[in-house]
Amino acid sequence: RSVKQGTLLSPEDGATLIIWLSDVIEGNSGMIEISGPGVEDSATLYVSPAMFSLMKHRTAIQFEYPLGFDLFAVGSDGYLLGLPRTSSVKVVTEKG
Repeated sequence: RSVKQGTLLSPEDGATLIIWLSDVIEGNSGMIEISGPGVEDSATLYVSPAMFSLMKHRTAIQFEYPLGFDLFAVGSDGYLLGLPRTSSVKVVTEKG
């Protein structure tokens, strides 16, 4: 499915996705590196299989600031991960 990313004239039309996952951080499917506003230098996270897959798809979408979408991943494992459109996510490794 496609996700609205806004336009150069109306970047505010980009979607805000709120998704529920059974696990966000736990599961150790792979490692991602996050950088951007609100993150000092960068942050490395080991994430669940579903979150890792989502991050691979997010990085595959080609968009240029201010285009993009905001993402909130809520997990029954108690974790909440918020990634604004300005965040850079690098998929580092995949276990398995």
